[in-house]
Amino acid sequence: MSTKTSTNALTLPGVLSAGLALVCSLGWAGSALRQHRESQTHSRQLDAARHAAATDPLTGLPNRAALTAHLAGLAHTGGWCLAMADLDRFKSVNDTLGHDAGDQVLTTTARRLAAALPGATVARLGGDEFAIILPTAVDRALPGLQQAVAAVARPQQVRGLELRIGCSASLAEQAAGVSADELMRRADTALYQAKQSRGRAVAWTPDLTPPLPPAVERRQTRPRRSQPYATATA
Repeated sequence: MSTKTSTNALTLPGVLSAGLALVCSLGWAGSALRQHRESQTHSRQLDAARHAAATDPLTGLPNRAALTAHLAGLAHTGGWCLAMADLDRFKSVNDTLGHDAGDQVLTTTARRLAAALPGATVARLGGDEFAIILPTAVDRALPGLQQAVAAVARPQQVRGLELRIGCSASLAEQAAGVSADELMRRADTALYQAKQSRGRAVAWTPDLTPPLPPAVERRQTRPRRSQPYATATA
């Protein structure tokens, strides 16, 4: 009888202690699981935020910020070119058919550029302007860019209408000592030349004339006022 009581007395605290340890262990495991899930959710949210910050929401292409970062990473390498592409007569689409039609043209353009230039990085700078990083020298990149211009110029079906939206493009090759800003300026200069006749791709050369600043261009194209006649005074 005394042996049985003694055994029960020793067993009950042990059982309680084991149960308490199990509860604590389960509680710790549950807390660790919650922390893991919260960490995963936070990580997914950060990834989504980074992706949104670097992506054009309309076309899904890299945006200007992503392109700038990519150019910075390529600054000390060679054997590649920066191209720019700009749609011709795009404003008339927005003005006559509305911005929804314009958005459709832009998404189609983005898709055609990417398909025509495999291996290239195509980004949307804003509006109807795109930038492309081509991993080849200018003599090999230019024919491919001309094919991309032709692909963009193919008719598009928008709201039951067949639209022909042209494209002009430019190309500038990365060289030693050339900054990203200078490379962009060269590509922009060549694009300015390409748009003088439209529908073609132009590679930058040192003899190309850069575009005038907008304010200067407006002053030069503004109609001149006629000078008033002088009046005699007594």
